[in-house]
Parts: sequence; C-alpha cells; structure tokens
Amino acid sequence: MRLLLVEDDDILAQTLSQALIDQNYVVDVAYDGEEGWDYAQSFTYDLILLDVSLPKLNGIALCQRLRQEDCHTPILMLTARDSSSDKVTGLDAGADDYVVKPCTISELFARIRALLRRQSASGAPILSWEELTLDPSSCDVSYKGQPVDLSPKEYALLELFLRNPKRVFNKSTILEHLWSFEDPPSDDTIRAHIKGLRRKLKAVEADQLIETIYGVGYRLRALPDKKPLEPPPPSKAEKTRQAIQEAWEQFKPAILNRLTVIEEAIARWEKNTLNPDQQEDAAQQAHKLVGSLGMYGFSDASLLSRQLEHQLLDLTTTSPQILTQLLQTLRQQIDPPSNFPLVLIIDPNSAWVEQLTSAAPLWSVRVVSVAHLKQAKTFLKQETPDLILLDPQGEWASLNYFTTRYPKIPVLVMTVGDRFAERLTVARLGGQGFLVKPLTPAQVFQFIQHTLQDHQHLPSHLLIVDDDPTFLEEVKTTLIPEGFTIHTCSDPRQSWQLLTQIKPDLLILDLEMPHISGLELCQVIRNDPTWKVLPIILLSPALQDQSCPPIPKRGADDYLCKPINLSQLKTCICNRLERTRQLQNATSSPAQT
Repeated sequence: MRLLLVEDDDILAQTLSQALIDQNYVVDVAYDGEEGWDYAQSFTYDLILLDVSLPKLNGIALCQRLRQEDCHTPILMLTARDSSSDKVTGLDAGADDYVVKPCTISELFARIRALLRRQSASGAPILSWEELTLDPSSCDVSYKGQPVDLSPKEYALLELFLRNPKRVFNKSTILEHLWSFEDPPSDDTIRAHIKGLRRKLKAVEADQLIETIYGVGYRLRALPDKKPLEPPPPSKAEKTRQAIQEAWEQFKPAILNRLTVIEEAIARWEKNTLNPDQQEDAAQQAHKLVGSLGMYGFSDASLLSRQLEHQLLDLTTTSPQILTQLLQTLRQQIDPPSNFPLVLIIDPNSAWVEQLTSAAPLWSVRVVSVAHLKQAKTFLKQETPDLILLDPQGEWASLNYFTTRYPKIPVLVMTVGDRFAERLTVARLGGQGFLVKPLTPAQVFQFIQHTLQDHQHLPSHLLIVDDDPTFLEEVKTTLIPEGFTIHTCSDPRQSWQLLTQIKPDLLILDLEMPHISGLELCQVIRNDPTWKVLPIILLSPALQDQSCPPIPKRGADDYLCKPINLSQLKTCICNRLERTRQLQNATSSPAQT
C-alpha cells in the first residue's frame, strides 16, 4: 500500500514515515501543502495522511482542492486542534477521518487499517484466500498455520492482490502502488518479485494463487464462496513498540532542543526583550511538541505542551514564573533526571506499558520496558535497574532468574489471576511483591515507591563476634558483595567497646567463646536500655540442651546451628532487619483515630 504523508514537522514526519515503512507501507513525504498537492496529482495513493497546520497551503484547503478534483483517495487528517468545530471543518472539507494529536502510533495504525479496509473489496481485518491469511496489524502471513516468510515487497504484492481479489494489475499499476517515486524499478524487477512471491507460496503448497492474464497483467485466482478463516492471534505488536522506542532515542535531542527555544523565549520575556517573531516561534515549537510527544506515548507531556502553546500565544494570561514551572515539569516528564530510580518493566502488553511510561515521571521514576526475558537480559548487561516489574505470563523461570542472578534488585510480580498457588510461588522464589491486574498506574507506582523506600532504608552495618577467624573471613566474602558493611571481633572482651563505637544495625554472637560466652554477652547488652531492640542472632555449635534457658529468654532474636549455611545466614539477617524496620515504622507512625 502506498501512502502520502503531508507533515511540516520534520521530526514527526521522519518518525511516522519510518514506522509506516516498518509496517510494509510505501511512503512519500511532503513538507508543505503545495508539495502535497504536486505529489497527489502525480502519483496514485491508497491513503493520504494530512496535517492541518501546513505552510503555503493548509490541510483544510488542500483537502478541499483534492475533493474538487474528484480525488477519492481516503484522507486521514492529523491535527492538534481538538475542538468540535475544528473536527467538523475537517470532515466537511472531505476528510474520511480526523485524528487529534496526541495519539499513539498504535492508534494511528489502527485508523489507517480501518480506512484501507473501507476501500478494499474485503472489509475484514484479516485478509484471506483459502487457508492463506495475512494480518495487516502484525504483518504476519501464514498458510494452514505455517508462517510464510516474505520480503517487504513480496508482502506488499500479496496484500495488494488480497485487497483487490477481482482486479487485474498491470506493471505500471503495481509500480504506482508499491514503489515510491525515488526508487522506480524496471519491468524485470517487478517480474522478479512476482516470481519470488510465487516460489515462496509454492513452498507451503499455496501455489496457483496468482495467475497471469497474458498481455494484461496479474490477478488473484478466483475462489468459490467460503466461510472466512478465523484470524490468527497477533504476534508482532512488540515490533511497533520497539520501532517507536528507537525513533524516540533518535529524535529526543531535537525535541529537547525545542524546549531550549521555549526556555530562551521565556527568559527574553522576563527581561522585556522578547519580540513578536520570537514569541510566535516559541508557540510554534510548543505546538509541534503536542503532536510529536503524543506519538511517542507521552500523553501527559503533550497536554502540558498544549498549555504552553496557548499561554505563549497570549502572554497576558500568564507570567514568566508559571511558564518556567510548566516547562520544567514538561522537561522532567520527557527527560527524567538521572537520579530518579530506574524501573525495568517486563510485559508484552504494549498498551499497559504505555500507560505506565506516561505516568512514571509524575512519580519521579524512570522506566525502561521490554517484552521478554531475552530482551531483559540484554538490557541488564548494560545497566542495573533499581527495581524490576515483571509479568511472568505463567513462566516462573524468569522470576527465578532475576532473584538468583540479581538478589539485590527487588522484583514485583504482576499477574492477571489471583491464585494462592501463584502467591506461594512468588514468595518461594524471592519476589518482593504480588500485584493483581487490572490496576491503575497510580496503584503500581505507589507500591513501587514503598518497595524502593524499604530497600533504600534497609540497615546494613553488622557486627560479628566469633573466635573462629576462618568463619569470619567466609562471612565477609559472602555478605560484603550483598551490600553489607561487616565489622568483626574475635575477642568477646573487646566487643562492648566496638559495639558502642560502631552502633551496628544487627549483632551476631557465637554461643561458645573463651572468657565470655555469647549468652552472657547477650544478657549484658540487653541490660542496657540503648540496645534493648538491637537484633541479635546467636550461632550455636549444637542444639540447646534441656537445662539451658530458652534462647529468646536470654535476649536473642534468632539462632542458627553450626556449621552455618551462609545462604541461610544471609536470609536470616535480611528477615530480621526487615522485621526491625517494620516495627520501627509502626511505632513511629501516629496513632490512627
């Protein structure tokens, strides 16, 4: 399918053009209304994407002129003007649909597919011929469930035939529909693509799909009436999301430069040196941000841009301070400070991820999203997030991978169902939270913030008193990489002095030591009001004998038997520190009335 895009914002035009090309559309781009008119007069298009605010000839006037010249090509208008009267004007001018910026790439593609279906002989969202199916939303082609791997031009040829099953296409007509004016092929090239398409269809036993009408061209072989096949599930939604992310990384510097232009205009206004041309330029930059940010999924930032545009057009309604605050908020949303915590989202649901991405700056969080474990592994080689938000899709190996390989990164799990067995699995595998969809972004980020606060304030200074130097070195080797600060003492007679100097968050005592036993030392510490709530873990060479008072009565919180499993010791330390933190929070919170 060949599309004409008429858009004066070069960043948005390039982004849309590349995204459409990735979906196997052929795209010509015009940057003003007159150039769009010349393209529409010179070539045949299946659809025209038309911005309203264009130089030389605006989109409304261009649409009217095209309709007056009996151009029946579907026209989809793009504009940041969202009033009802603007929509009526656009539709009355001859547009078939009217999209208000900001809108996501996914929504725009859906509207394009809907308009193309209206023009097609088959109005179904999935194109089919016997057991061959083509899904325009994912660009998947299959025959009897077997995928057919086509080149972009082969795919475009097949789609052209399936959309027009009764039409004969000669070479010049195929050329007009499938090639841009910049790379016209020869007749031999068209024949080669037809031959390649037939060969690949024959490989899956879908031969004789395309027949040659000698001396005229090619067409789809007629079929008897048959119930259309059920559409296959989409499988390439991530392709669009990845293309949008790549485009954002490419054009982000240019978009940030637009903010700089606005910032300079505000500074000039504050100094009474802003002239009308500079004011208009700043308003125009804000207007362009409305559409481009919306396409990248920054819906809140797009709304802020619209506020900036309106206030820059009429400075009597605002002040430099208000505009500066708006601009700072906008910049923070599209370019969050690097000191914001980073959350890695692993979820194939692109619409849900777009909601989280848009809301993240409001919660002072940066997010990076991937769809699968493989992509997450690639990201983790480059950067370490502060938290992982995971939808395991029933595959718990991914959770086990993160908690085993990256034990210091908290992992929150989101699932659709609320089953106790899944909650138990998450707890056993080391997950830090269990969220049940559907949720609002606010609910998710509240939980994320609480989890991050818990980990940021987790105490980590440990004092270990044990007369075995080998054991002390083993503990250091195990716990220091986990973020703990370890202080050791091999002589219990020096432990009190170290305790008062270090003020540790947790104390580990060996039960049997020369001069002073661990139980005696524990009782001494508990007799001082300063250390009443200090977590203490006792290490015993054997189980308590029956004549020894229970360890809790001696003041310890936990005890472990030697030989010590260091992994078990680490878990015991973390659990005890977490319980102490929760107790401190509960006692410090005001009483509920």
